[in-house]
Amino acid sequence: MYPLHLENQYEKFFDKQFARIAGRLNREVLRALKNEARVDGDLRHDTPLEEIMALMLAMKEQFGDWIDPAKLEKQIARNFHLLDAWSRDKTAEALLTLLSRLNSPQLPSVTGRPTPTGANGELWLSTVNLLSGNTGMTAAIRDRMIKQNLGLIRSLASEHLDDMTRILGDGLTQGKSLKEMTDSIEHLTGVNRSKAKFWAADQASKFFGEVTKTRQTAAGIPGYIWRTLKDGRVRDRHAALNGRYFEWKKPPAAGPKGEPGHPGDTYRCRCFAEPAFGPEYADKNPEPEDPLAYMRRNTPAQELHQHERVIKNQRAQETMQVFDENGKFVTLKHGNASTVTISRSEARKLNNKILTHNHPSGWKYPETDPRHGHSSFSLVDISTACKTNLKEIRAVTPKYRYIMKRPENGWNKKYFDKTVNSSYLNHQKEVQAEFMKKVNKGTMTLPEAKAFHQHEVWSRVSKELNIKYIREEI
Repeated sequence: MYPLHLENQYEKFFDKQFARIAGRLNREVLRALKNEARVDGDLRHDTPLEEIMALMLAMKEQFGDWIDPAKLEKQIARNFHLLDAWSRDKTAEALLTLLSRLNSPQLPSVTGRPTPTGANGELWLSTVNLLSGNTGMTAAIRDRMIKQNLGLIRSLASEHLDDMTRILGDGLTQGKSLKEMTDSIEHLTGVNRSKAKFWAADQASKFFGEVTKTRQTAAGIPGYIWRTLKDGRVRDRHAALNGRYFEWKKPPAAGPKGEPGHPGDTYRCRCFAEPAFGPEYADKNPEPEDPLAYMRRNTPAQELHQHERVIKNQRAQETMQVFDENGKFVTLKHGNASTVTISRSEARKLNNKILTHNHPSGWKYPETDPRHGHSSFSLVDISTACKTNLKEIRAVTPKYRYIMKRPENGWNKKYFDKTVNSSYLNHQKEVQAEFMKKVNKGTMTLPEAKAFHQHEVWSRVSKELNIKYIREEI
């Protein structure tokens, strides 16, 4: 249940952001040191220490301008939206399992709880609203975590500059060589990059734990079964809690010194809370959860569907996810409101992969508008599929999933340029003319024409070229 792949993605993002800022700081400082070294030879006792320290002070005042807070905040928000969506999806699955059990009344001898007079088994728990619409994370949690993480990146960069100033101050006063100080700065950068990854993983786990608690308590769930990951990194204290039931209002002694805490509260804790109504849901012989067990429990198609249920709800930007030919998750990448940019090096890695992504434009329209759910592939989508030799390309909207599979004879750039593109342009003209006639006659609305256009074009192209094309409701 814990989203290891999203935690890893956020670690990479955090590391990249810090490395970009630290790299610029390092280049500025090392350039100044090399300039002094050319003047002073070994850069020893007669080096103008005051000039170097003045440079560090100036950089301290200016480096904040190297960070675009608005842009960085949006990038951080994308990661937390995905974490939240994963929490929502997994919590909903667990709650539906509980709902199924409630719909099959069980006797007090099974549940271990008395049944009120005139009620049947567990169905007496009518006050629990498992499908409550008020189970999403609040804006307050989201905004707080985004701003907190923006502050972490800025503070880590500031600390890096302070540490560099100390290294240079000590080095210059002690007569150290340029190489010695350069080596110290490189070592410092490596240490701080590790720190950035640690903070990112810690923030991801804390956020996931907090929104999961918010969802379950909002749904009226009184407690949970503590679940750990079987990956060799579980604390002994947490391993002892695995499979046991705890109430949300009475957290167990999960902290490093025995202080109370729920899954995710302790630094870098990747345990998670499985919703439950009482101690009868606890395991008799608990075993740690394998971090990728959810993948093995599901078929590749089910795993793809789980990821797509998450990204389809992204309203501000497209998110691309890549799976190998067997349906195993590989990576994801964020884009802007209408596209995800793929570099040449990334394109080369797509060979024989399955690529899925969301089309968020439908969220601009109400559910009654046909444009809300209908938004099939763009020509660029299929061009990418052909030119990178994807095994399958998929797109999800608020209501539908679109799939196009590589034909038996294969596809490539030449096939797209000579065959797909010409077929698409021909059918596009046909569909546009037909739909406009219907609009003029009043048998089709303009929003319907815009919504169904791409789907109709690709339906005709796929039929002509014998390519498997599917549209299915999510």
